[in-house]
Amino acid sequence: MYFTEAARSLYSTKQRTLLALIGIVIGIGSVIALVSIGNIVSEEAAKEFRTLGTDVVTVAARADDVESLRNPSLFRKLPNAVSCVNVMAPYLRVFTNLSTEDEEVLMLGVEQSFQDFTRFQLASGRFISRLDADRPYAVLGAGIAKALGIMKSPEQLIDQEIFVDDHVLRVVGVLQPFAPLPSIRVNSDLTIFLPLQYALKSETSRPISLSAARTQLEANAEQCAADISTYFKRRIQNLTLEVSTAAELIAQMRKQADMLAVLLTAIGSISLVVGGVGIMNIMLVSVSERKQEIGIRRALGAKRKDIRAQFLIESILLSLIGGLLGIIASIITTYYVAHLNGWTFFVSWQAIVFGAGISAGIGVFFGFIPAHQAAKLDPIQALRGE
Repeated sequence: MYFTEAARSLYSTKQRTLLALIGIVIGIGSVIALVSIGNIVSEEAAKEFRTLGTDVVTVAARADDVESLRNPSLFRKLPNAVSCVNVMAPYLRVFTNLSTEDEEVLMLGVEQSFQDFTRFQLASGRFISRLDADRPYAVLGAGIAKALGIMKSPEQLIDQEIFVDDHVLRVVGVLQPFAPLPSIRVNSDLTIFLPLQYALKSETSRPISLSAARTQLEANAEQCAADISTYFKRRIQNLTLEVSTAAELIAQMRKQADMLAVLLTAIGSISLVVGGVGIMNIMLVSVSERKQEIGIRRALGAKRKDIRAQFLIESILLSLIGGLLGIIASIITTYYVAHLNGWTFFVSWQAIVFGAGISAGIGVFFGFIPAHQAAKLDPIQALRGE
């Protein structure tokens, strides 16, 4: 009975009901969509880590004596000295001013071990070799040619000279498309790989401060990180070293994603509050306009709890309808955002349950004051319409 009357009352004031619904739809929809998109972004980042593997350790080093970190053999010998390490891949970022309209191109000095670490696949040619020494050879990421405006196939690029900033480089290989490497902050498709010794010759004042290792699958990541740290500190005095495992990086990333989800939820909650206040205003106006109806009901024997229940159910019904429409809107919004960015689409069911619960809670919380006010009306004054 209450639901029938509530539906009839809401339908009779269609314009007012629609305005209240818009506020709830925006509020519920934004909360669910923001949380779901945040979860998708977190999952996509974790997927990139899993693509590279969880047996990864990254090393960032800084020493007072720069020359002590300019010796590639220090890194090459590590797998023999630390049994848990299969591959050690030092790399050096080369400063360059090269950038396109949309992307920035990175130049990275590496050795053959870098391909073993990343498991790059070649579209044409070969990767950097130790025999390259300090020659100006280059292996191009899959998107470099396009970024530089070179309209040639990978096969046509081999043995061609390219000009990058003040470098004249001969192309010896082109990579197949590869996912970004989040653990070392490298987008391989937009990176030019150079022989490490050539990079050291170009950057005469910079040490090899970065390297990445791939450990044995059965190795304890934390113990292996400690062994790597010990290896470097025994050989270099006054060394500042930061060793991170893939598990630590993933945990840190998920922590940041959780903080982002909380922030997004807080932002969306503002819309929820606005929608709730809109419901309360609509119901207060409804109480004011229906005083005579309330007086007649009281005169015919309706109790205060009946009046309170009637208006409270109207508020809850309005919130639930808005919540349902908001859930549908959030799913559509999340789908299009994921589709446009090439992400795997999914919706957080916890967010949907949370949104449905919040929509019901809004109806109760913001509908109680108008319902209580209606229940307190004096029947005689209500019949007069005052």
